[in-house]
Amino acid sequence: MTDEKATPIFERGDVVYGDDPFKGEEDARPWLTLSNHDDRSFHGEQYIALTLTTKS
Repeated sequence: MTDEKATPIFERGDVVYGDDPFKGEEDARPWLTLSNHDDRSFHGEQYIALTLTTKS
């Protein structure tokens, strides 16, 4: 039996939708996962990711 409430672990190259830091939590934008090493602290909880914006 699997835990349906388990937090998913994203891998390098995965694109996920998350809060937009420029518009607020009600808006979402795509994020590209750059790094999630198994041997790092907080594996599956903290990621290095990037998103693109047209604002400077």
